Amino acid sequence: MTLQQCTKKELLYIFEQLPQRYMFKLDYYINSILSDIEYQRETKKIDEAGKFAEIAFSKRKEYARLLKPYEGKKFADVPMDILKKADSLMKEAQKADKEYRKLMDMQ
Repeated sequence: MTLQQCTKKELLYIFEQLPQRYMFKLDYYINSILSDIEYQRETKKIDEAGKFAEIAFSKRKEYARLLKPYEGKKFADVPMDILKKADSLMKEAQKADKEYRKLMDMQ
């Protein structure tokens, strides 16, 4: 990571940290601060991705619960409103999965 890749907020953080860390090796301390910022970015990204993973899990769980009473029955015996709701839940889970993969660079 370089200073050019930092946001304004992150640059301000760097300047706040310099007096606390600066001795003689400015490059070392700037790199240390940049590592801190990179860690904060990754943590934020992982937390956000975790939320999408939880959404996908809960939608699939609800999907399974919805279709459980029709286990072993013919597809034609499942009411259309149940099938539509199940399809909607699966689409929501897939959308959350897509966002998770996007955040985690798993395209």
